[in-house]
Amino acid sequence: NGDTSMQEILKSQRDTAIGQAASGLASKYENMSVPDLGEKLVEAINSGEVAAARAITSKLASAGGSGANMLRASYANLDEKIASGGLQSEGSVRAYDEMSATVRNSAVKSKAADVYEHAIRNGMHGQGKYRMDITERAEQESSWNLSDAEIASQTPDGVKVAIQKGIISPDRIDKILASDSARTMGNSDTIAFMEQYRSGGSSSTTTSPSAAPASTSEATNTRESLQKMGAKNAEAAVNKAGGVSQLSDGDLLRVRNTHGNSSIGEAAKAEIDRRNLRSGSNGPQGNLP
Repeated sequence: NGDTSMQEILKSQRDTAIGQAASGLASKYENMSVPDLGEKLVEAINSGEVAAARAITSKLASAGGSGANMLRASYANLDEKIASGGLQSEGSVRAYDEMSATVRNSAVKSKAADVYEHAIRNGMHGQGKYRMDITERAEQESSWNLSDAEIASQTPDGVKVAIQKGIISPDRIDKILASDSARTMGNSDTIAFMEQYRSGGSSSTTTSPSAAPASTSEATNTRESLQKMGAKNAEAAVNKAGGVSQLSDGDLLRVRNTHGNSSIGEAAKAEIDRRNLRSGSNGPQGNLP
């Protein structure tokens, strides 16, 4: 019992120190755009910067739907590295766990329940059957154990997966769409996506003017290889998918970071800047238009 008490004291002291350091770093990230915050979060976890991981995750968690979507994209990047044997240093392990702990203590569930569930299960550091990447987590029924109002408040990026996997049934969609309160309190982009889905529109190519851009099926299939293929091949894949306007925030970030000053990299950067401009001078704080 004495050893346990001492461990709890040391853990509390470490947590306090990390919290103080994270608070000191908060101003550094205050005016960064959501895509830049996502990039910095991955960098912080790669290098084992625990306090920075908490500070950036907190910033993204408070940035509305676009922040929640970027947390999902960041998890996808990090989970792929872990699955390939990376991020095994003590610092990286602690920083990844700090990201998850910060998400657990946030309101992210109201925008991205799959991201919240991933954090609850500790992501790729989960035990036994709970160890999986964010993509697989989004395909679990347990990630979407939500009320109709809660589903209506999710971002389209997450809801789309649940609908495609049959977790959210057509009958349930109809029930949500028939609810005045869900329409009033829900995410307007998600409601628009559901309406298009039920009217026979493609669930993988939703492009309503106010909807948050999401990867088309072709872009999703090439997501992992966008970082591995040459710029010309990446440009061809993105064009086949309908252009950069159809890519999610995370895919845009991958293209921009991987292909730099190439034409596809410049196109991705221009699209990121367009979304930031439409969302406000300090970067997107809610759902991207």
